[in-house]
Amino acid sequence: MKLTGFNREKEIFRLIFDRKQFAGAYIFSGIEGSGKLIFAKNLAKSLFCSQNSFFSVCSCNDCNLIENNSHPDVIVVDTEKNTDSSSGESASSPKDSIGIDTIKELCELAFLSPYRGSYKVFIINDAHKMTLQASNAFLKTLEESPQNTLFLLVTHLPEKLLATIRSRCLIFEFGRLSKGELAEILREKFPDATPEDIEYACDLSSGSVKRAIEYIESATHIRTKNLYFDDINEVLDTIYRVNDKDGLKTLLEQLYINLLEKYREEKNNNYLTISNYLLNMLNMLQSNINLNIAKADLMIKLYGEFSGKS
Repeated sequence: MKLTGFNREKEIFRLIFDRKQFAGAYIFSGIEGSGKLIFAKNLAKSLFCSQNSFFSVCSCNDCNLIENNSHPDVIVVDTEKNTDSSSGESASSPKDSIGIDTIKELCELAFLSPYRGSYKVFIINDAHKMTLQASNAFLKTLEESPQNTLFLLVTHLPEKLLATIRSRCLIFEFGRLSKGELAEILREKFPDATPEDIEYACDLSSGSVKRAIEYIESATHIRTKNLYFDDINEVLDTIYRVNDKDGLKTLLEQLYINLLEKYREEKNNNYLTISNYLLNMLNMLQSNINLNIAKADLMIKLYGEFSGKS
């Protein structure tokens, strides 16, 4: 997959490649959905590419294997949606986590010799979701890190990693993609999207590719500017029909932007008050708040504020 942006990070790793001075482990942090995982996979491709390409599109066998997550020396670890662990850990651990069995297997593979190249690369996506037991097992491997092995920990919540793990990794803080870079990605992925939809998605995504794509793909991608103030009941019905947190977050972010536009038009401080409420709700949705409780609270608050204006 083509990687857009991150020129600073590419230049840094160009120097590392030229000098062959790799650290054993790196943390790639930054906002969720900004392209850190794609960067990590492109870094692995640059290590193995038979055409010596560096962060550029290539169709050699090694690059294709990495793209398809089937390269024997590049292992991508992700959360386990339905953990059934023989360790007994799964009963007390979130299902959307990286458990100790997965990390034990990773650690065993790390000490094997590379199969096709000179390195073994392990990419741990959402590394902050490692359970405590998994984190401790991984820490032991970091302390005795095998030669010619690279660990790339991808996370938007590095503070949730064990401090002892962070201390053994070089941390790269990835910046937000620019509006122009986001627009380039969206135009390539959605050639039929209108310029207005592209611009709208870029404005609301805050530099996150994931969010920008969700805005265009989501079934809740609606223009709420007129809907919100012309028919509050229809807006409440839309909230009621949202069935996941990502969809609700998308809708709240759209409503937040529209409230700010309304404030600029009317200079009514009530709009700022509700905007702050929406921001607080967005923060709560990042934690473990129940979806139905969040929807009920939201509907009561918006109905109380705007039912008399519909």
